[in-house]
Parts: sequence; structure tokens; C-alpha cells
Amino acid sequence: MSNKRLKNKIALITGAGSGLGYETSKLFLSEGSFVYMSDINPIDTNELIENGYKDQFKEISLDISSKLAWQEFLVILKSDKKNINVLVNNAALSNPETRWDLINTSEEIWELAMSVNSTGVFLGMKNIIPEMIKNKDGSVINVSSIFGKVGSEMGAVYHAAKGSVTTLTKAAAIQYASSNVRVNSVHPGFLETNMTKKLHNKPGVREQRNKSTPLGRIGNPIDVAYGILYLASDESSWVTGSELVIDGGYLAQ
Repeated sequence: MSNKRLKNKIALITGAGSGLGYETSKLFLSEGSFVYMSDINPIDTNELIENGYKDQFKEISLDISSKLAWQEFLVILKSDKKNINVLVNNAALSNPETRWDLINTSEEIWELAMSVNSTGVFLGMKNIIPEMIKNKDGSVINVSSIFGKVGSEMGAVYHAAKGSVTTLTKAAAIQYASSNVRVNSVHPGFLETNMTKKLHNKPGVREQRNKSTPLGRIGNPIDVAYGILYLASDESSWVTGSELVIDGGYLAQ
């Protein structure tokens, strides 16, 4: 039975249409939060409505790389007369074009990936943290990656963007601690999501990732969603500027 760990909390989750964002949204709803579920694509909310959450969430179309889109969301927030307590910057871009090494990464792909994976997080905090400061209450969870901490053979722009999220999180944590706004980063390892499905279905990839993870399997979104829940809740009221690694032991090697 749920303890309603997010009772009376209002959250905004980006990239909520699938994968980790959707799983986190479901978990937040079950824990009593009202959730603004945002995505650049339409969200299938039938399951949520069937489970009785119809009045507990609102679907928002949001391009996180657009300054104007964030301003439009603030207008919606003001119209709804709601105060955001929790921001989960989860939306990200990772496709075959972003997985090249540095030399073979085009400038166009660099700029596109950085606009979503780095600038999108910056804009989210820039627009939502002032709302949190007004009420001296807020928790920001930025989804980075294990590859925001270490390197690998490919994905230069993904590493760069997620690395910037890691250190930007720490800067924001220090800058707004006096306003009781906490900012932490989460670092998932290999996950089974729609975004990684095509890659994991390539011969040998899933098997190799399972083998390289000490706990023996690729993670599921719910494995990381519970960590995000902790950082969103008052249970983590003395936690800011931290890096929560949830990777099946990958970085411990």
C-alpha cells in the first residue's frame, strides 16, 4: 500500500511520454502527486485514466529546447494557480546520429543533441526554480547518466551534454540552497526503454550489456524511478548537490 510520499506535491516531468519519464509519472501519481506530464510528442494516457488518475495529471506539449515553450508553460501554471514543488528534467535525445565518436560527430548533430540534453535542462531550471524560490520549497532532479561521469568508445555529444548536466546540477544546488531549493542528479545505467530498444536488439548488444553489469541485467525504468521518488520526497530534505547512481554496479568496477 502506498504511503503517499508525495501528497500535496505538484510535479513537472519532462519526457513523460515513454520510458523513464512515463514510469516516474505513474509512480508519482500513485504516491499522491499532481503531475504535469510533458513531452514533445502526444502521450497515451489511457492507462492512467483507467487507473483513476484522470484528475491528477495534465498533459503538456513542451519542447524543452525552446525558450518560448517554457514561457508558455509558465502561463499555463499561472492560469491553473499551481506551484511546482518538483521538477524532473528527464527528456533527452539519443539516437544513432548522436552515438558517433568525436571526430565523426557533425556540428549539426552536436548542436541538436546539446540543445535538448543540456540546454533543455538549463531552461527547465531557469524557468521553474524562480517559482520554487517564491515559496522557498523545491526539489529538482536532473537525469544525467553513467556517461555523465565516465567516457566510452562512442557517443561524444551525449557524454558532453550529460557531463554538463552533472556539474550544472551542483552549481544550482549551491546557488539556491538558501532558498530551500534542492537540486540533485540521477545517473542511470543501461535501461530497457523505447529509446534503447533498437540498439539493444542489435546482435550481441543486450547480451554484452547484461554481462558488463555486475547485477547481471539491464535495468528497467522503475529501478530508476524509485530513486527519483526519493529525491522528490521530503525524505531527502537534507540532500542536495548529490549524484545518485543507479546502474546495477556498473561504475563500481
